[in-house]
Amino acid sequence: MPATDECQKLTTGSKSVETVELIFCPNCGERANKASKYGDINACIACDEPLGRDLPLEEERLPVFTCGACGEETPPFYERLGHVGDVQVLNCSNKDCNYLVAAIYDNDEYRELNDFLSATWIEGVDNFTRDRQVTDVETPEQKVGVQLLNIEAKNEDTTFSLYKPEQTNAFLAYHDQTAVGYLTWTAEPAEDTRSGKVAVLRQIFTLPTFRRAGVGTLLLKRFKQEAANFADGLYAVEGANTQTLRLLKAAGDVDYRVIEESVEPTKTDTVVFLKSNPFQKLASELAREKQ
Repeated sequence: MPATDECQKLTTGSKSVETVELIFCPNCGERANKASKYGDINACIACDEPLGRDLPLEEERLPVFTCGACGEETPPFYERLGHVGDVQVLNCSNKDCNYLVAAIYDNDEYRELNDFLSATWIEGVDNFTRDRQVTDVETPEQKVGVQLLNIEAKNEDTTFSLYKPEQTNAFLAYHDQTAVGYLTWTAEPAEDTRSGKVAVLRQIFTLPTFRRAGVGTLLLKRFKQEAANFADGLYAVEGANTQTLRLLKAAGDVDYRVIEESVEPTKTDTVVFLKSNPFQKLASELAREKQ
């Protein structure tokens, strides 16, 4: 993941405002800095409606975001915009970077990504004083926080799947009034459990700066409290990586020993691993480190 010096949240830079001349589409209302070309005829880049040979132009004052990863300045032009769940995001205009530099939610205004991770914005309170807290994700703003952190997770590890709030439950972790981690989970049918279900940990992620600060431990503890409602002392983990494996070991839920370049599990009675074997992943990493 790209990072700036002393960056403790998402990688964002500064914001300024400048006046730019944009192509205005009278059909769909989109404003863009370029048009599609069909011979001598221009067309709207958004709806493809013909605009004629002479482009209709309008001046507009736009926020310009300086990417914290590469330093490129990016205004919110149509071709740099995308959607992640309920959030419209702005990608860096540097094609070699393409990092997220800003977002907009509910037709409000473009903000730096850190603004959307503040506990004040997410929780809708002016005084959020607790140092660390884990909350159930229920409101649209809380889901936005998870969606943006999920982008960071996928930037770092492409095996992370897209967060879909309609399909998974989630917890959001705060540190110093900022959302810095999340955990997603589902309840799935399972035989030989008290409720006929088992809780499955789907994803757990903490921003790199806050790792080893207890955030992952708090998320796991909250998940295990929920998991106990379905099966006492048993839960499943999908696609666990080595970071998750080490977190589970620190929690006392799994244990293993390393023998040369192999990893032998010695305790797995409370955790079921789905889709991948994290012990094999850890062994592979240890083998690469010795090369």
